[in-house]
Amino acid sequence: MHRIQLINVLFLIFLLCGCETTYHYTEFLKPSKTYIPSSIYVVGVLQRSTTQNSICPVYMDRMPYGEIKAVPYRASNLAIDNLKKLCEDIGRFKFISIEVNDSVPNEEEFATAPLTAAQIQTLTVEYNLDAILSLDGQDMVIRTSGSVSVASVSDGSGMPTQVPEFSKESQVSMSLLWRFYDCSTGQKIDEYQENYERYFSRVSYREEEIQELKDEDMGLMDISGMAAYDYFERIAPHWEPDYRQYFNGGSDELTSISEKLNLTGNWEEAAKSWLQLTSADDPKVRHKACFNMALASEILGQPRLSKEWITKAKMTNPTKRTLKYEELLDRQILVYEVVNSQLGISEK
Repeated sequence: MHRIQLINVLFLIFLLCGCETTYHYTEFLKPSKTYIPSSIYVVGVLQRSTTQNSICPVYMDRMPYGEIKAVPYRASNLAIDNLKKLCEDIGRFKFISIEVNDSVPNEEEFATAPLTAAQIQTLTVEYNLDAILSLDGQDMVIRTSGSVSVASVSDGSGMPTQVPEFSKESQVSMSLLWRFYDCSTGQKIDEYQENYERYFSRVSYREEEIQELKDEDMGLMDISGMAAYDYFERIAPHWEPDYRQYFNGGSDELTSISEKLNLTGNWEEAAKSWLQLTSADDPKVRHKACFNMALASEILGQPRLSKEWITKAKMTNPTKRTLKYEELLDRQILVYEVVNSQLGISEK
């Protein structure tokens, strides 16, 4: 009995201690997953995977059902358009579209042959490029399965009636192959192939409608967006979700600042208020204010200033949480240096 009471007391203490901190979920910039020289900025883009005559096979309940023309072409172009927007929004590359003759894509094979050194040199001179990104392979398949059930609906007079309901679940599968060339060396510096899938359902009260295959129903935007974001993370700095903790209690002032921050989300105002508490007479308040200033500095894009504040917090009280955050900041500062290099941002 006493043991159970002790466990309950310890659990209550744990909860109360946890109540003095708040988790803040946000996104932080991460470097590209593969190495792309920071000197590369102007990139020519080639779509050599499909043409308007490319076809996509359709399977109905695992049996060949038909073919759809031009859908693979649209999907490839959407993937490129999405990738270009993502990279340009983050400030990594400037893209130049290069027209490709319809005779170039290999319709008999999954991928078109890699660019030769001579082709790379010709395009480099003609378009004044640092690199070339080529979508060289694409394979797309649609698989569907259907069923029929009875549904209760209202007729024109509002009376309930039963009608057959046709439903179909479909899967779009798409594989892409990207190749990235460095024009200064004429060499391929990245090759990446991945498969993407998306499921979607359709419902109709007429069998004829459910059998119709409309490309706008196939989630092309979604699957092309998935493919684009996957390769974007590979070649450019990108945002990844993470969380941090800050102190929301320990004094009336710290509680008030936290409550206001939760309402407004204004980290600059919170930092101004915490700054005033970093010289408080109470060492516990001073430590928490310095810790919070470290987080505010990181959130506001000043990791080195953040390191200065966490050092001050450690000097006041070297808690496990403080030492852990200091280690995290040391790693993050290196990450920010790599990201700044990739984005061409000079360290101040």
